[in-house]
Amino acid sequence: MEGIKKRMNKKWIKWVILTAGIMMAGILWFLPQGMDGQAEKKWKNIKQMTEPEYAQIRAERQEKSGSEALNIRLVWEEEALPYDGLTNTFMRFERMKEREIACETAGNDILLGRVQTKEGEKLVAYTEDCYTEFSFWEAELPVLVLQSGEEITDGEYTDVTMTVFDEKSSVGFVDQVSVEMHTRGASSQWIPKKSYRVKVKNAPSFLTEKSYPFFNMRPGREWILYSFYGDESKMREKLSRDLWDDIVENSTYADAGNGLQMEYCEVFLNGEYVGLYGMGTAVDRRNFWSDKSPDRQDLLFKTVNFDAPTLEDIAAAADEESCKCLELKYASWKSADLWETVGQYMHLAYYASDEEYLEQMRDYMVVDDHIDYWLFFLASGLDDNELKNLYLSIEDAKHNKKILITPWDMDMSWGVGYTGEDIFMWGRNEKQYTKIMDFPIVSRMFWAGDEAFTAQTKARWQELRKDIITEEKMLARVKSYDELLWHSPVMERERNRWPEAKYASDTEYIENYISKRFVYLDEYMEQLGKGEWDDGWD
Repeated sequence: MEGIKKRMNKKWIKWVILTAGIMMAGILWFLPQGMDGQAEKKWKNIKQMTEPEYAQIRAERQEKSGSEALNIRLVWEEEALPYDGLTNTFMRFERMKEREIACETAGNDILLGRVQTKEGEKLVAYTEDCYTEFSFWEAELPVLVLQSGEEITDGEYTDVTMTVFDEKSSVGFVDQVSVEMHTRGASSQWIPKKSYRVKVKNAPSFLTEKSYPFFNMRPGREWILYSFYGDESKMREKLSRDLWDDIVENSTYADAGNGLQMEYCEVFLNGEYVGLYGMGTAVDRRNFWSDKSPDRQDLLFKTVNFDAPTLEDIAAAADEESCKCLELKYASWKSADLWETVGQYMHLAYYASDEEYLEQMRDYMVVDDHIDYWLFFLASGLDDNELKNLYLSIEDAKHNKKILITPWDMDMSWGVGYTGEDIFMWGRNEKQYTKIMDFPIVSRMFWAGDEAFTAQTKARWQELRKDIITEEKMLARVKSYDELLWHSPVMERERNRWPEAKYASDTEYIENYISKRFVYLDEYMEQLGKGEWDDGWD
């Protein structure tokens, strides 16, 4: 009998322990969940407030916003939604609408309610004394959220944690990418909305290299975040890159690495919305050479102004980092003759006689690339790229003199040029479609009388006009970007954030330029090599 009692006591103890465990689990389940002292509530469980309840909260409490806002965050699958602390606004994505979003609050004393207002749905967080209203933006573009413990400047690279939200990504909707950034461009020194150079440090573990395929573009380690601050249309740089990338893809040198891509995105930096950006591939040695080429003298130069160096300038440069318009961006190793090839290239184009130019210049050109650049340069009207804003790359310079051109910074295009009208020094001109900009590196071939080069150029123009440089294709792009930017909330957000920047839906103007420019260039190409062409510009 005593043994039976002992067995019964053991069963009773187990039953009590099991029951207590189940009860405790139930209690914990219904308690607000969260980490680090935060309370968490599922979005679907947040109370839908009536208008009288909403009005009463506002009437009886003090509103807190901006830096004083009540501390909450919205989380989807362990990722915090992008948040703008200036306007107390969260960014939501289409993919999230049917999924679980959790709201984390800094303590149990913060209550939550949802309300539909004439401005849209709002989340109201409130305590006994105060309240904060949180609004929502619906994502139209991919989003980058940048977090840095230091200010990003034009000096050394700064470590930044980047969260990529891209609903159409081939590698995942949300990714964490470790990057380094610094501001770029002369304008970034004095305009409030900065552009940045981005270097990938560590991509997600499933990617094997230090590169990342932002927005389904070609994977790269070096990227540029363009601010579009000075371009009122916000599309000229992208239109230029799109066309150049198409030309390169349809070329004999397609594997040379000098194509350029760009996609639109919206950016948050350290808890603030900083607006519309273009994420674009940068130009660095990895575009052309996958390693440091210890057995080759690979060289990469950038042109930064219109002042071509003479042979005397080049001789004095020695192993310096710059010479007149040229900056040395990469060399496999430093040597006394690293300027020799690019120096002769500049001499032939700008200072040599026609005879010397014709005799030697082809030796220094990747000819197909130079012809393509000149045709692209004319088609898009690159008023700031006659010598400036180019990259010049030379592979194995000890055994090769051929130079490859890659264009850069192409926002002064598609119907705008130098005017001196404002701080940006450029603007519209109704005659811009008739302007034939000079580019002596290539155009001397026509005026000096190289008939074979001229014929090749005219044939390439006709080839590109069939399906690359066409009104139909370019006008379709303009229309699509106009719809994306100017007929969506994106531009409203951008204008509210940067009201002092330049804005104009330039669609009609750019379309007019394209329609007139391509026809005008057809006429120009027809007479190429037959004599002078008067474009009406001094």
